[in-house]
Amino acid sequence: MSFDLSNSLHVDPWDGRRSYAIWLSRLGYAGLGQSSHWWLLFPRHGLAVALVHGTYVSWDGRVQHHCTAVPQVAPGDRLLSLFCTLPADCMKANERALMGVEALREGGPVFARLAVGMLVMFRQVDPKRASAPQPKSKAAKRAWGKAHFRFVRSSVVDLTDTHATLRVESSGVRKVFAKCEVNNIVVVGWD
Repeated sequence: MSFDLSNSLHVDPWDGRRSYAIWLSRLGYAGLGQSSHWWLLFPRHGLAVALVHGTYVSWDGRVQHHCTAVPQVAPGDRLLSLFCTLPADCMKANERALMGVEALREGGPVFARLAVGMLVMFRQVDPKRASAPQPKSKAAKRAWGKAHFRFVRSSVVDLTDTHATLRVESSGVRKVFAKCEVNNIVVVGWD
């Protein structure tokens, strides 16, 4: 939020895709014409937007060079600009999250590569140790899991749109895993 804003030509590389701004006058619509010469400028495009009470503009501040001209403010008036955008790092994190959700929906990188008869390994906690007392904190559980898992050799015996059935090579036991489980615990191929 700024009062009587003026700034030089610039881009905003840390902004998200879109910038949104609205300009308001303390005198409101009654003050139209009293304060003048306040402009949002896009000089490289030869565009000047007159900023009067209630003007709303949206643009890509990362790539569109812009500036705000020095306003002439009438006595008793105050020109307010409200600017909003999401930071670029938030937008990138959101994009990665959406790609992850889409990958899980589509079966993800591992599930999409599976075929019946393929040799794979899956990670599991050693059954002999699974009944041992578990640590309380998340970090301790993670450390315990890293220390007590093993890879089990298996082969793909059945695939549906939502699940993969694996047969453990050493025992013949069949294990059924959902797409998201496959992407988290299955490794394709073994020698």
